[in-house]
Amino acid sequence: EKFAVVWQDNNAIRLQRFLQMDCNKYGDEVLLNQSSDFWSTPADSGLADAARLGPSGIVVAWVLNGEVWVQVVSEQPGQAVLAHGPEKTQRSQVRISSDPAG
Repeated sequence: EKFAVVWQDNNAIRLQRFLQMDCNKYGDEVLLNQSSDFWSTPADSGLADAARLGPSGIVVAWVLNGEVWVQVVSEQPGQAVLAHGPEKTQRSQVRISSDPAG
């Protein structure tokens, strides 16, 4: 089993996987997004949420300039996609939920 940690480090959102049995790193650290625009509205922009997706995937969401971005990461990170309507969104409004039944 593996688990992942997702964090924001200044203007970058990163992910690192670990082995559950000994907490050693599994693979390289992954840079999901990096933008100096995170500094334009720091209270509203940045990492919003992350959740497990199935046995080996992770869904990560962040807000940048009022737009919600979502990226699925399995063995390799997928493309980030824009995932909101025409209105501006605050980071505190974004939540991901995972269905444990799959």
